[in-house]
Amino acid sequence: MVRRYPVGVGRAAWEQCRMVMLVLELSAGRWLSSNDWAQTEQHRMGILQASSPS
Repeated sequence: MVRRYPVGVGRAAWEQCRMVMLVLELSAGRWLSSNDWAQTEQHRMGILQASSPS
């Protein structure tokens, strides 16, 4: 009996949270193990620009 999401949490919200965590894990792993610093910096700047009010 395996629950795929906690009781009381909407499935959509839980799936979104899982996706965010997965993306963060992949980003962290790529940042730590990749030599492609330019792409990492570009990706990080894109996040900063998207999160900052212009």
